[in-house]
Amino acid sequence: MIYEKTGNEPLKPTGRTAPWPMHSHHYIPGTDPVVYTYRNPIESYISLRNAGKDKRHNEALNNILEHKEIIRKLKEDEKNNREILWIKYEDYFSKDSLRLNAIMELMKISISQQQIKKY
Repeated sequence: MIYEKTGNEPLKPTGRTAPWPMHSHHYIPGTDPVVYTYRNPIESYISLRNAGKDKRHNEALNNILEHKEIIRKLKEDEKNNREILWIKYEDYFSKDSLRLNAIMELMKISISQQQIKKY
């Protein structure tokens, strides 16, 4: 199911389906496995402020607070047996093989290290 956000309204289902996996900066309900990448809030704040010269203090903080709610919902999903892979940005930065191996394990995919190095 594809979900869309309009203005300040919460995400709503559109009735259209999307192929899995999908990429979003919002919480997507369901039972499909999730790879959630998160960042130290202080580092995230600095990055958001530096990303756009016009990004104001409150916008950066609101962006971080939105993810606090997403994390809360995903932790609840995890308690209900939804598979969630938590990837902390700082732990996986410049460690493509480590990140890929973690995702492959979640997806129950096996690819040789030679194939990984090839790409």
